[in-house]
Amino acid sequence: CHLARSPATTSLNDWSRTDVVSSTYVYLDDIPTMSDLRAPVLDALVRDVELTRQSCDGFDIFWREAIPNTVADLRTIQCEHAVQSIAITFEKPTVKPPWFVEKDGDSRPVYPSECRLRGLTYAAPLYVDLSVERTHNGMVERTVLRDVYLGRVPIMIYCSLCYVRDPTERVARGECDQDPGGYFIINGNEKCIVGQRSSMVNRMISYAKNGTCAVAVKAEHKRRVYNTTISYKPKSSISCRFPRLKEEVPVLTILVALGMTVDEIRVVFTPSELVLLAASFENLPSDRTEAMHRLPIGEVYNLDATPEERALDAFEKVMLPHIAMSEKAIFLVHMVKELLAVAQGTILPTDRDSVINQRVETACELMSTLFHHIMIRLCTDVKKMGQKSISKRKTAVPFEKVREWFGSLTTVTDAFQYALGTGNWNTSFVNKQK
Repeated sequence: CHLARSPATTSLNDWSRTDVVSSTYVYLDDIPTMSDLRAPVLDALVRDVELTRQSCDGFDIFWREAIPNTVADLRTIQCEHAVQSIAITFEKPTVKPPWFVEKDGDSRPVYPSECRLRGLTYAAPLYVDLSVERTHNGMVERTVLRDVYLGRVPIMIYCSLCYVRDPTERVARGECDQDPGGYFIINGNEKCIVGQRSSMVNRMISYAKNGTCAVAVKAEHKRRVYNTTISYKPKSSISCRFPRLKEEVPVLTILVALGMTVDEIRVVFTPSELVLLAASFENLPSDRTEAMHRLPIGEVYNLDATPEERALDAFEKVMLPHIAMSEKAIFLVHMVKELLAVAQGTILPTDRDSVINQRVETACELMSTLFHHIMIRLCTDVKKMGQKSISKRKTAVPFEKVREWFGSLTTVTDAFQYALGTGNWNTSFVNKQK
């Protein structure tokens, strides 16, 4: 509409009179529109907030939070041989400002403009404290090695670690005052990270095809992905599968193993849902102990564990690991009700291509995944080196020898440069679907 009714006009007949239009109607062109009201805000946003602000903030979260969290989650490196062993635990990682060491041993700060001209990588050293426990002939000794060098981490231009973060200093340091930053300099070349679209994790996704319905949850825990799926076929028991299960089992058996009784299970379902669950209530275990014995858990590590211990360990670590143990039964019931709603046609299956079920992994998530992959490789390399070293020694391994193991490796530096320089983001050790 281009006209607005004036409060002075009270008669419906006035709408047909052309001689009063100028006095009783006002054009909306004279009223500020929504776009006019938002214009100052949008202008300020474009003027004051850089387009690459999100990338720089994400990288700051990566080095401030993701690196310490990843290092804290790493397993202790264990090396054993004959009468001696050594255990290495990572502590307190630190990322220093960008620094470069010349061939003559001179070390000094390095700036982005110099890296572009000399074909260098704008990177900062990464240090970590190592807690080392050494055992030899029954004698145990412990020490902490401070500031052990692990390698160099590329630094994003204009992040909080960058020397030219302050706009007033950029021109003096050879930077363009219009440069938005948010990229890396790898071997003198400017490289940026592009966000990657992926499916949402920790969310129920329902399927329906040829009369068979399923609800799956792709749960992420410590950068590992674990699938838990329940499926329904008409006149059949609802089955469940998750990692470590050798074969599908009835979902109600799992609910009993989690501590629910048959009466408690019946109460939470409506009469129409109980009709579909009739086959699932047949031949249920009488108690929790019997339910545990019915679960065919495949165990690789704890071979001496009882069936109940194996089942509890699988429940906690690989079946819906993002849910607290005390709430797993509730979540499974919710999955069953979602499944039955799809089977009855009450709700439609999930649209997996919908934006609501997608996410975009930006600089922080991508760099964190890459760093986790690199640290697992580093631990593997150190363990091989340590195992080989102690197998050749008759005396205890000197503590400073451990520092030499890490100093001789270029795993961190090379992996970061290769990934950011080529775009080959190999993270085979993490984000594996189990």
